[in-house]
Amino acid sequence: MKNILLPIFILICAPGSLLAQLHVASSTLIIQSGAVLYNTGDVTTAGSATLDNEGTLNTQGDINNGGTSIMQGNGQYTLKGDWTNSATFDAGTSTVTFEGAINSMVTSGGDAFYDLELAKTTADLLLADDMVVFHNLEFISDDNQVFIADNDLTFGESATVTGYDNNDYIVTGGTGQVKKTNLGTTAFVFPVGFDASTYNPLTLVQSDSGVVDDFGVRVLENVLADGSSGLVLIKGVADASWEVTESVIGGSDLTITAEWKGTDELTGFDRDDSGISHYGGTGWDLTNADAGMASGTDPYTRTRSGVAEVGYFAVGGVDLMTYVAVTPKVFLQGPYFGSLMNDDLRIQALIPTVEPYDALPNFTHVGRGGGETVDPAVFELAGNNAIVDWVFLELRDKNTPSTVIETRSALVQSDGDIVDVDGTSEVRFVGIAGDNYYLVVRHRNHLGVCTDTALALSILPFNIDFTDINTVTYGTNAQKNLGGDIMGMWGGNVIQDGALKYSGSNNDRAPILIAIGGTVLTATISGYLSEDTNLDGIVKYSGSNNDRAIILVNLGGLVLTATLLEQLP
Repeated sequence: MKNILLPIFILICAPGSLLAQLHVASSTLIIQSGAVLYNTGDVTTAGSATLDNEGTLNTQGDINNGGTSIMQGNGQYTLKGDWTNSATFDAGTSTVTFEGAINSMVTSGGDAFYDLELAKTTADLLLADDMVVFHNLEFISDDNQVFIADNDLTFGESATVTGYDNNDYIVTGGTGQVKKTNLGTTAFVFPVGFDASTYNPLTLVQSDSGVVDDFGVRVLENVLADGSSGLVLIKGVADASWEVTESVIGGSDLTITAEWKGTDELTGFDRDDSGISHYGGTGWDLTNADAGMASGTDPYTRTRSGVAEVGYFAVGGVDLMTYVAVTPKVFLQGPYFGSLMNDDLRIQALIPTVEPYDALPNFTHVGRGGGETVDPAVFELAGNNAIVDWVFLELRDKNTPSTVIETRSALVQSDGDIVDVDGTSEVRFVGIAGDNYYLVVRHRNHLGVCTDTALALSILPFNIDFTDINTVTYGTNAQKNLGGDIMGMWGGNVIQDGALKYSGSNNDRAPILIAIGGTVLTATISGYLSEDTNLDGIVKYSGSNNDRAIILVNLGGLVLTATLLEQLP
């Protein structure tokens, strides 16, 4: 021990014990560079002691720095027990290495470590208070975790983490966070998991234009409906979420990369149609534009750029998408009588449970629209809310209204309310961010109608009543006055070409005659057919309630060659 200076020290060996206790009290212990001090028990400083380590201090027990003592130097500290600092620890460029087969508790006392190494044998490091690492945290052995509980583990501006993998990482099962000082444009991997068996790292980096800031990350066990609270989502997501915080709110411009394993994917999760969603206080914000195919082959990753707000993030598909909601009201001229529309198709069980527009000409679903289905029980409701038929909704671009952005098939009730496939809810365009949009309502044998201006749509349902004579619509003479102040969509557009015609090429009368056989004018045919312009379930060419008359009436009844055009952008 020739290179070790021990001006005053006490070695205590408890009766019956083989463990030597190194106790430095109100004295100075200097371990010179190149020297090694090995101890089989605990190392304790007390009073006003100084432990100056420029070499190696290796103990099988704890290191306790107490009183008004100072531990300092650029040497190596290796221990198998707990680290407790209630005095002053000046890390210099020292390395503290935790070994052994049992957990070690760290009480930093507010003093930072320079290099910290975890080289345990399937055991862990447990934080008793907040801890700071200036230079590097390295996972050396296999199956080591750092459990931070409700404490923060902060890495300095130039600090790194090395050696992490799916069983060597930082566990954030409490309220504590892993924090990075002055993140900037160098990507930093937060190697975090919720517990000892889940690993979901998150990578953050700021753009050149981002304001350099301190960021914190922790992993939550599940995805919650309201970000930090609410019901646990049990489908359509990777079963983990991340809370991200920043010291100074705003201006960060982050790129975030989230990682998950195949075993994290819950029922309904589509790896090829997923993205990172942010909960912004009122809902999740994933859009169709941000959703796409995951990278990797288990684990998988998705990246999102241009993140301006921190908070809660998760990976999923439609279950984490934002939406805009509408509650339109229309009357279809054909089935309208008095103040309601007839629900004969429903009564005769003719309305299909799968939307019909995918199979019809001149109707093209865009985005997530198409293939909507309905539970047959929805058709059991009678009265004002009875389902009359399917309708086709379009959202169109605010600057170029001829451009369709998204479509949905929905249901129209007897009183004109348009509802989602559950028969009661507002209609949602999923994956569409709040903005201004034109709204179009179309039907398989009625001329469509469009709002006169782009509507400011959001997750709050926007009510637009096309039946009100005071509601301004796009174009001229876009709807028919059904009496008084009630407006309705022009009926009789059998061939769905946007032009109502009684004679000539592509007229809407001829298909009705063809549908009943083409020879016997009094013949009829039943079914869910576009030729059934009054939606009573029966196609008739002549006689009462025939389907031809509405075309002639809407064209004025005199000039058989007249044409009425649909008023859409």
